[in-house]
Amino acid sequence: MILLKQRRFQKPKFLNPSSAPPDPPTMLKLVWTLCYDVLGLVFAFITLTIGCAFLYWLGTQSDWGIIPTFTLLDKTGKEVASPAAGFWDCMHFSIVTIATLGYGDYRPQSYARIVAACEVISGIVLMGLFVAKLVSRKQDRFVRRILKGQTNIEIQKFRGLLATIFKNISSAPSVKFTCSLGFFVSSEWPFMFDC
Repeated sequence: MILLKQRRFQKPKFLNPSSAPPDPPTMLKLVWTLCYDVLGLVFAFITLTIGCAFLYWLGTQSDWGIIPTFTLLDKTGKEVASPAAGFWDCMHFSIVTIATLGYGDYRPQSYARIVAACEVISGIVLMGLFVAKLVSRKQDRFVRRILKGQTNIEIQKFRGLLATIFKNISSAPSVKFTCSLGFFVSSEWPFMFDC
């Protein structure tokens, strides 16, 4: 009977400990980090939406808010005047406006047009910042991985160069050579540096 020796998975040893990739984070940690990074933007988005909804509602009470663009029919089929927009109607309009959807079921009048224009511009800017934050986080992670990998490669090349130099020194006992730093190294032990 032949016994096969099982090899356990061993992590590669890195010359530079800071270049070793970290242990993979858990999904909860990734979600928490992402939420923490964009929490300020989400708070600004929600605050702006509720604030504009409140302004529309105040304007509706003073005849400069939002008005419905639809008409209601009673049971006989006759048109009935649309009721004034309530706070939840204003909240619906605010969400639709900040998301730049524009359903068209309500429209701003008078000063509410200025509020709606500012809300649309703010919504576009906040959405852009949100996407930029997500992309920059991903890009930062890739750049760190690339730089750490490059550092590890450079350390390995330097270590190989040093091994070659010391191998050449030990094989030719009385040879002197010049390093790139400008000093002479003697092959006798202990090494002596002459300027």
